[in-house]
Amino acid sequence: MVRHVGMEPVALIPLDIAAMDTAQAAGQLLRDVAAQSPARLAISELAARVAGRPVRGRRRRSTARR
Repeated sequence: MVRHVGMEPVALIPLDIAAMDTAQAAGQLLRDVAAQSPARLAISELAARVAGRPVRGRRRRSTARR
């Protein structure tokens, strides 16, 4: 990317065609139809950076039983 435009990209959004097509066809938000989509997570991270908010860590389910 640097070679072509002379600067580092702010973010790279993965192409998640299946999730994006599903959201578009259903008339829903990407977060509603594919919450763990790599594209949705990258967009969320970019939005947080642009807004000056801390980037939320990805939630991981605990494997420990209560």
